[in-house]
Amino acid sequence: CCVQTGTMLRAAALLVACCASLCACAGVQWGPCPDDLINQPSLPSFYKADCANLTDVPLDWTDSRNPLRINLWVTRLSPSDATAKVDTHLWMLQGGGGRGSLYLTQGFESGWASLDLPALFENRVAFLLPDKRGGGLSSPLLCASGYPDAACAKALQEQWGGESNLGQFSELQAARDLDYLINTISVPEVGSHFHIYAWSSGTYLTHKYMFVRTRDPETITLDGIVPPDNMLVTDMDQISDSVGRYFMDQCGSDEWCAALPFWGGLDPNVAMQRLYNLLRNNASQSCMAKLPGVSEPYVPTLQSIFAGMLTSQYGRMLAPPIVYRLIRCNVDDVAALTHLFNLFPSDDDGNPGLYDAAQQYNIMSSEELLLDPAAPYPYDQLAAEDATFLFSGHGATTWLVDVYNWPKYPVDQYYRKFPDYDQVPVMFINGNLDPETPYSYGSYTAQQVISQGDKNAKFITMNGSTHGTIFYSPVVGSDISCTLSLLSSYVTSSTHTADTSCLAKLEPLDWAGTSAKLKTISKVLLGTTNMWGL
Repeated sequence: CCVQTGTMLRAAALLVACCASLCACAGVQWGPCPDDLINQPSLPSFYKADCANLTDVPLDWTDSRNPLRINLWVTRLSPSDATAKVDTHLWMLQGGGGRGSLYLTQGFESGWASLDLPALFENRVAFLLPDKRGGGLSSPLLCASGYPDAACAKALQEQWGGESNLGQFSELQAARDLDYLINTISVPEVGSHFHIYAWSSGTYLTHKYMFVRTRDPETITLDGIVPPDNMLVTDMDQISDSVGRYFMDQCGSDEWCAALPFWGGLDPNVAMQRLYNLLRNNASQSCMAKLPGVSEPYVPTLQSIFAGMLTSQYGRMLAPPIVYRLIRCNVDDVAALTHLFNLFPSDDDGNPGLYDAAQQYNIMSSEELLLDPAAPYPYDQLAAEDATFLFSGHGATTWLVDVYNWPKYPVDQYYRKFPDYDQVPVMFINGNLDPETPYSYGSYTAQQVISQGDKNAKFITMNGSTHGTIFYSPVVGSDISCTLSLLSSYVTSSTHTADTSCLAKLEPLDWAGTSAKLKTISKVLLGTTNMWGL
């Protein structure tokens, strides 16, 4: 059985992989998908969907004495065309702890609903969307209160038989799950013809997978990249501020945007800082004081709203007009801003049935929070820095404190190390306006892999894109994002060469707000299609 699934390719992984292959030989039973995984009625007719629930998966791949088992759910989307001949698998690993494959399935259901993606991938690629252990429907770590507090941590430890077992919901064990799934599903169905696309924290999982893999993917595409060795989530607010200031700089560099009179000839970042100074020192004389139902302190609220806007390719374009309206403050501005603040806060965080942050907390507390997980949490330092930011979601001074207090598991032997990608073709893609995994992360990671000698690695800058370029790399005159175009050519080309022609056709930033999309978003957020009120 081990020989059949090819797990002797790497002797170091033999013991773990043989355990996986014993499960693989039993075959996979595909059937209808649960409604919580994919909404069948809304799925475009281009696809046929089926799902598999793989049970009896070891909680701890390295300890055969541990009797505990988990389940892993996988969604498979194949071309519905009767003439299609699937010979390739594309594993799609999403980010966002606890959400399973929710965002990517929503892409297939709605975001790409008008696109015949199977045809784009030559009707020979099936898309595989796994729910990572601890999230989605794969043995989810659920909290009775809906929030991962101390009571939840205690309950989960009791459910799984202690702190060490809860620690098995780690990124390394998830990487071993992925290797098992590939050997169990892809190898029997398409042999060695499998590829990986990973987004955000899915890229971190891919790094771990490359340490324990028993087969090489034909290609890997990493989008919105988390480096394996120098990413700390405590930097999230500083990153948001840095990218936000760079975004406002683009407004200041644009001839039309910079010429607007109420900037007073100032750089938009300087004008924004002066606005914050007014709100801190003389708030009663500010426009915010004229908005019904909005209370002090005003600056933290604005920091958070503006930081949230940075994650939206089109929504962020309203940040400069909102700052501008807060400075100008005419009757129309007060009405538009009142409409905006009546929308916040929003409690919508996707499908609550498929999201619980315990999985995310479990990994972050041990691997991504501090260089030394046992060091004291630097709250005072982070709070002092936060007060200087123009853009901040305040994560480092709020919920990350709870992450720090979550039980920690020992780091693995690959902690903060780069895997050897050998000569596997790897395409690194990062938006230069990404506020979550910044451009510097992507370029640094690519440089490290290229310096290892991988001549098949390449780095692509997605100019103007925010986080998740597979969704947010719009091309003029096309409904297909640039990253989707790159990915399809990369996977289907016999030489695994990406067609980069879309990079020259990326949509420019629409500072004036003349596009139909921005008019629609402005209507929703400000109650008017005229986002600047000009």
